[in-house]
Order: sequence, then C-alpha cells, then structure tokens
Amino acid sequence: MLLKRYGEEGRDYLRKNTGSEPEEAMPYFKKSLELDANGFASTRILWEEIGRKWLDAGRIDDTLILVNLALELHPKEARFHSGLCEIYWRKGTKDKAAEACRKALEIDPNFAPAQELMKKLAQ
Repeated sequence: MLLKRYGEEGRDYLRKNTGSEPEEAMPYFKKSLELDANGFASTRILWEEIGRKWLDAGRIDDTLILVNLALELHPKEARFHSGLCEIYWRKGTKDKAAEACRKALEIDPNFAPAQELMKKLAQ
C-alpha cells in the first residue's frame, strides 16, 4: 500500500532526505505503537506534535510523507485524512483534497477541521 501512496517523486524525496524507503520506516512505527499506544506513533504525537508543526512551517512534502505513514497506522483517524486534505489544498490539488476531506467526514461527520477545509475548497 505504501508503494502506491508515494509514487516515484515521493520515494525520491524520502531517499534524498532520509536515505531510506517508506517501507523501511514502517516496522519502527508499528513497533512503537505496539509498545506504547500513546508514544511516538500515536495520533497525538504524529499529528499535533509533528505533522501540524511541519505543515505550519511550510514543510509540505515532509508532512505528506508523515501523513501517509500515519494513515497506514491509523486508517480510520479523521485528523490524518483532514491533514491530507490540507496538504493537497496547499499544493493546489483540489480533487485530491476534496476526496481526503470526504473521507475524514465519512469517519467523523462533525470533525470541524475537515468541515472548514471543505468550505475553503468550495470557494
């Protein structure tokens, strides 16, 4: 699944910046989550402590990689789908952004960040 999400551009970016492939990182994230559900691979840490800060700092490609890893671990977490929506919105890819927002709202119809992003996409 990770191979499909990244595409060659994302894989090249990860290789260049970390020297690794997405698949190489996943076992470490899974083990971290297994050892401590509130630890490094938790939804709170991955989004609030890392992803949100990276996105706000303009590290769009880094955040995209992180969110795709996070979705592999937490596929039913609305905040990651909403984060993916915001990433695609910032990249100007409205179709992908809308798809990610719809998925977030499918998981949690009352998730305010996704609702707000959908309003922005409609403008």
